[in-house]
Amino acid sequence: MSSARTRHDAGTAQPAARGSSPDRTPAEVPGLPDALPVPLSSFVGRETEITALAPLLASARLVTLAGPGGAGKSRLAMEAVRRMVAGTGDIRVVFAAMDTISDEALVAGRVATALGIRDEPGVPAVDAIVRALASQRALLVLDAAEHVRTGVAELAARVLAEVPTAKIVTTSRWVLGIPGEQVWPVPVLTCPAPGASVSEIADSDAVRLFAVRAAERLPGFEVTPEIAGRVAELCRQLEGLPLAIELAAGWVGTLSVGELLDHKFDLIGGAQAVGDRRARTLRSVAESSSAMLGEQEQTLLRQLSVFAGWFTLADAAAVAEGCPQPPAVPLRRLVDSSWLATRLDGDRTAYRMLDTLREYAADQLGAAGGTAAAKARHARHFAGLARTSEGALAGARRAEWVTVMQRATADLDATLEWAQSSDVAAGLEMSAALWRWWLTTGRIAQGRHWLASFLSRAEAAAGPQAPPSTPLARAWCAAALLAAESGDYRVALEQASRALRASRLLGDVQQASAAATVLGSAHRYLGEHTEARRHLEQALAYRRQVGEETGIVAALNNLGLAAIDERDYGQAARLFEEALSVKRKLHADPRSLALGLANLGDVLVKTDQRARAATVLAEAAEVAADLSDVQLHGTIACNQGDLATAKSDFAAAAGHYQRALECFRAGGNVHDIVLALCGLGVATHRLGQPGRAARLLHEAETLVTGSGNSQRLPEVRAAFAAVSGSTPAAAPPDALTARQAEILGLLAAGLSNKAIAQKLHLQVSTVERHLATIYRNLGFTNRAQATRYAIQQGLLPGPAHEPVGSE
Repeated sequence: MSSARTRHDAGTAQPAARGSSPDRTPAEVPGLPDALPVPLSSFVGRETEITALAPLLASARLVTLAGPGGAGKSRLAMEAVRRMVAGTGDIRVVFAAMDTISDEALVAGRVATALGIRDEPGVPAVDAIVRALASQRALLVLDAAEHVRTGVAELAARVLAEVPTAKIVTTSRWVLGIPGEQVWPVPVLTCPAPGASVSEIADSDAVRLFAVRAAERLPGFEVTPEIAGRVAELCRQLEGLPLAIELAAGWVGTLSVGELLDHKFDLIGGAQAVGDRRARTLRSVAESSSAMLGEQEQTLLRQLSVFAGWFTLADAAAVAEGCPQPPAVPLRRLVDSSWLATRLDGDRTAYRMLDTLREYAADQLGAAGGTAAAKARHARHFAGLARTSEGALAGARRAEWVTVMQRATADLDATLEWAQSSDVAAGLEMSAALWRWWLTTGRIAQGRHWLASFLSRAEAAAGPQAPPSTPLARAWCAAALLAAESGDYRVALEQASRALRASRLLGDVQQASAAATVLGSAHRYLGEHTEARRHLEQALAYRRQVGEETGIVAALNNLGLAAIDERDYGQAARLFEEALSVKRKLHADPRSLALGLANLGDVLVKTDQRARAATVLAEAAEVAADLSDVQLHGTIACNQGDLATAKSDFAAAAGHYQRALECFRAGGNVHDIVLALCGLGVATHRLGQPGRAARLLHEAETLVTGSGNSQRLPEVRAAFAAVSGSTPAAAPPDALTARQAEILGLLAAGLSNKAIAQKLHLQVSTVERHLATIYRNLGFTNRAQATRYAIQQGLLPGPAHEPVGSE
């Protein structure tokens, strides 16, 4: 083995041997903390990583800094070692690069050369290394070990076994896989979060590296406030990979940052750093890494490129073809070779490929002609996941499924994108099933976008005369539900009515019940109490027909909410208590139990049962604590705000309402946003902040009149009265008679013409005639205008406070 080393090898040894002759004996070579290569550029950032590495380097005998090509392993290792040995005179640092050899048999010779050991006939290089290291404390830094991994592993095992004082640090895309190895995955650089301030952007390691390297190309370059956002986005899109950032920065002076964003992968994949001893393009790094894989690993790698985010072993098995099932062994080799990053999600390991590496793998998949088939398998798998999630997110394993769906979000979105051009029917079914996930995470607008897109295509394909279909009925119902939650009530009524008609024709009682529930909720939000109760009672009848206890409980809950609307608090409490009793008996899922408790707590607050309300709401908060449901958390917080208000604890109330407002904004639920704004407005006014209170209440007024949500009009009026000390006008405005003012106030409060007639003991035709006169005299053309006028004139009937939580 020693004969393989030539005089040329010694003469071109790494800078570790600088200042010494290759013919020196080990004892003649002093301990040199500068025995590492002199860097050609400055070291930027990584303070957190160096701090984390320090104790590991001090305690472990073999540390491998593992990561994909371009992650900055070598620079990080050298800087960490340099700092560790600074000021220490009794440890010798020896650096040997492995990236210019490909024969495993040359590893020991390369290390012997770096140590300055001369050849001895008949003495293998590894024996000479062990003998030399035995007389000193030494730290071997073996860089780019993946090129000759087996040889490095054999040498490391021998040295560690026979030289107790020796330590080894390796950098490698592959772990060595020998006993005693401490693997330290090298993370990418930290990137600024979206929406970060200019100072936060400038302080991030990724942006600092870009700025330093850009200034080397274009002296005077700075990350100014004008370009900070674009630089941050570029670094995020390059995922903080140091090599990619340096390659991109090399184009500064030729292209603007905006142009780099447009062409980043083309540029960094085709650029070559002049004078570097290695090919420094990302593509060449990926090619060399791929060449180290076996055929099975290469096949799996190409297929895994269809994943857009984190995935599990089961996900990989669903898209893999031509690999073992499950493909655990090749998957592990892809982790060991730094193609895949890992993290623990609950009790499952999740995997992810950097986008810069995924680009290469996707190109290879396309070249092999496997893209269409792999994407189809990927789509089938995630469509199935979407279908299962609809029920699972309302079941006992809800918390587990929230984790599953959070991990799968990027791939669910990618599947919907794929379905738009490849399988509209699958996209329609998938988007209809995802309504609960979109509602849970507050992505209502996104859900409505996908449903509208697939519904328009499916309806056009079916034609106006086509008989109703189950997929269309389900999608109409899901679209109606999301429309109602975002305050688009008339659209909700239209879509839910179509879903109900179709479900009846199809004989689908379950779907008919869901559609009737959405209709009832939309009518509630519009303040149309009679219609709301009719549809919710219809939904309960459907549930009883099926005999599904969980559905019956949900229907009882919704009828309890309708009873609150009509100020029948006794009936509401009875319905909520009945529903809770069944939920406890069935060991219902935490969300359903917490929601029932929140609704009961609301009634208890309204009926001034403060002690019990506090107990019930505390239990609701405890049950919901681990649930990722912004709407539920907002409902509970709002009810707690009501309770604090009832106790005149306005500081606590403001805190609860602020949290509720943040939750409702995240969920996009307009009618509950109004609720939180009103509560917060009154609380802040009582805390001596009248300006903020006025802004909050005017925002609530604008939302109410804009959405036509008459159910919330009493809230707004009561809040304005509370902060102004006013009461409803004693006399009607000049343009109205007393009766007209009374009718207009009831209309604005959400009563239908029939309900107004019953309340005032009039004929419906009389009410309609009064309204026609009001509209004509005041120049109104729609209900929203009449509502706004009634609020401004103080015509609404007495106040009521009604937070909502439907199932």
